[in-house]
Amino acid sequence: MRSGSRLRRWAGYLCSQRTMDQLIDPVIADLQHECAEADASGHTSNKYVALLRGYVAFWILLTLHVPQVWLIGRIQAFTAGDRPTLRPSLLAAALTTALVTASLVATPARQITRHGVDGAWLLVLLIPQSLPFSIPLTIYSGVVSGLKGRSLTTRLRTIVLIIGLTGTLASVGTMLWLIPASNQAFRVAIAGFPIAPGSAEVNPRSLRNEALVLKTKGRDEEAGHLLFAYHSRWAIAGAALVFALFGLAVATLRLRRAATTAMAVVGCVLYVSYFPEVAHARFAPLSNEPISLALAWLPNLLMTVTSIAFMSVRNEPTRP
Repeated sequence: MRSGSRLRRWAGYLCSQRTMDQLIDPVIADLQHECAEADASGHTSNKYVALLRGYVAFWILLTLHVPQVWLIGRIQAFTAGDRPTLRPSLLAAALTTALVTASLVATPARQITRHGVDGAWLLVLLIPQSLPFSIPLTIYSGVVSGLKGRSLTTRLRTIVLIIGLTGTLASVGTMLWLIPASNQAFRVAIAGFPIAPGSAEVNPRSLRNEALVLKTKGRDEEAGHLLFAYHSRWAIAGAALVFALFGLAVATLRLRRAATTAMAVVGCVLYVSYFPEVAHARFAPLSNEPISLALAWLPNLLMTVTSIAFMSVRNEPTRP
């Protein structure tokens, strides 16, 4: 069996013929050519180097470039009949992003009114903390506005779920790196001197470790507060995919636009207000990690169940 034949067979199960012709086969051909040259030279070490280089190139291509090409292909697969969904979706998404971001940064923004020229930069530092909420709500409003009353094809459902998954990945990255750095930079700028990071300025793993230490010291309320914050971060990061699914479910319902809008507003307000309300409670049972985990993921679970129920009701045959 020639070098790379097994790799090509594996890729054939996942990739289209076009992808195989344009991306996979050239990499396999280069691998086989270099291995053949190494065999002809009689240097075994050269063949191992060629194999390593070829395998690395193949897996980088398969894990990075092929998904990118597939995603672009799915987006370009919009037909002329589907394109009208983009305008209302983008308008609703832009409006939602502006409203949610403004409402979430309004309170901390009051601290920078006295900072003059530096105030604009400090305002920018506040934006990342609103993204984990604005991303799912923006996706939800865009999906509902664009797909309401339309026939939901498999292609549209697939694209919406891809957008939801992309939003979740973006939220995870924001939670892990962007928010801790921007929050700490904002606090230092307000204080005017270096200060230690607070619970909102550390990565999730450090937050959980601190909670477990507090629990061993008998400080259950503080530990419960941090454990709930830890699990809430992951639940909120996963909300983009949940809201994409919920948006699809709401779009299938035969409701008037006013009722759909009211449902969207109520759902968004309840979701955004849930986490601060529970976090401020600081009751001792939250130090039990399964309880913190369950309470943090409860809104996502309820929305998922509701989405399934909406889709089931919508798909029921009409009785005579």
